[in-house]
Amino acid sequence: MFERIKAPGRRALTMLALVVTATAGLAVIGGSTASAEDVGASAWELDYATNTTMSGKDKECSTDSPWVSVCFQPSGDIFWVRDKEADGNRVAIEWRDLSGNRVGRCTDTLGVAADWTSCNKDLPEGHNIQWRAGHWDFGQWNWDREFTTYA
Repeated sequence: MFERIKAPGRRALTMLALVVTATAGLAVIGGSTASAEDVGASAWELDYATNTTMSGKDKECSTDSPWVSVCFQPSGDIFWVRDKEADGNRVAIEWRDLSGNRVGRCTDTLGVAADWTSCNKDLPEGHNIQWRAGHWDFGQWNWDREFTTYA
């Protein structure tokens, strides 16, 4: 009644893992729950924000979250992050170049006392950059809705 099926060998499982990893590299943030970890280590950039006084103009910001405020400043390609909750958890802005192949995260580990922190990137001109705010809680990233800005 039941057909005996041979389990895949170690080589087949390794190949399957490579296919899954390569496929994950094609994931986009928008319309999914994919985060930078899902895309693959070689395809994304992780930066730690530095303590900076917010400056410049023409920023697009998301301040909806009770844990974090984030902004993207197209002039200068600066990602701004502000921790709003003194809970010891990290906050971040995750971004993706929708017109290219770069994706990354700017993580603030400095906390509430640092106020605004930033990561200065060098992104291509004329590209659409998608970004969203996130906070680390209970062992995982929790992400807010995405925004897209022409840079």
